[in-house]
Amino acid sequence: MKKIIALILALVLLLSHPVVANASSRSLAINPIITFGENRVHCYVAISADAGDPIIAKISLYEGNNRIRTWNRTGTEYLIFSEYVPVQNGYKYTLTVDATVEGIKKPTVSVDATYVQ
Repeated sequence: MKKIIALILALVLLLSHPVVANASSRSLAINPIITFGENRVHCYVAISADAGDPIIAKISLYEGNNRIRTWNRTGTEYLIFSEYVPVQNGYKYTLTVDATVEGIKKPTVSVDATYVQ
């Protein structure tokens, strides 16, 4: 009888013990920004990931449908990119970011605007 009570008590303790799933709370932010001034576009990209995460980014600038510049950058945990490129009046410019974080390809993030003098 004592063995049965001990077994039931052990089972109750085992079943009442909370089980915590190791849910991933990974954070990632990919922010492309373009601003215009003095016949040039300022291409700015900020990427932040979790501590120690390797980041690989392919950053492209399009004038209309034509890709006019591509940059490849890497970082760990943070990646900051800044570049100026000459522009033409009346054209739409699109800045795209294709990022891989910890070996996992992320969806493309982009921003666009038209340069009007």
